[in-house]
Amino acid sequence: MHIEHIHRDHILRHDLEQATQGVYQRSYQASIPEFPDHLVAVMGEDGTILGSVGLRRDEDMFFCEHYFSQPIEVELSRAFKSVAQRQSIVEVTNLAGVRPGYVFELLYEVIQFSLNLNMEFAVFTATQRLRKLLARMGLPFQVLGVATEEDVPLSQSWGQYYEAKPYVCAVSRQELCDTGYIARFTIVKEKVPAYV
Repeated sequence: MHIEHIHRDHILRHDLEQATQGVYQRSYQASIPEFPDHLVAVMGEDGTILGSVGLRRDEDMFFCEHYFSQPIEVELSRAFKSVAQRQSIVEVTNLAGVRPGYVFELLYEVIQFSLNLNMEFAVFTATQRLRKLLARMGLPFQVLGVATEEDVPLSQSWGQYYEAKPYVCAVSRQELCDTGYIARFTIVKEKVPAYV
């Protein structure tokens, strides 16, 4: 198993998008209208795609801003009671466990990648099921608001996704440090269910 960072011109880009679309189609009868430039994949030793996630930075529009009337850095500053700079935010999108049990490895890679880039905040939209998984992992996240279908363009593309009760959530680097989460965060090899 290994991690691949996949941009627009990567040879695996089409296959990864199709695998992710398959997960969302099976789970929600959804079709993802557009992927971010940067995707991360968990790959099997035989080249099988096991899981994927998308990442957006400040040069892109953060998708979660569709759900708010103010820029996401304003929402983060309010929630965490500290000044959030737009360039210090990464958005995590389209998390998909193509094969059961590999979501944890993806989350581990995203956290490590974000720390290496000195990101201060990660934002993501999480279904009720995913929020329960993150809580079991002990990840100290905050809920910023409800993700509502009427706020997004091409809302019909998302099928039954919004029936899964998604909320916009965020993680702060400072809280990860203060709670000791970074220090004790290591990959647990036991398999966990695939959540999207």
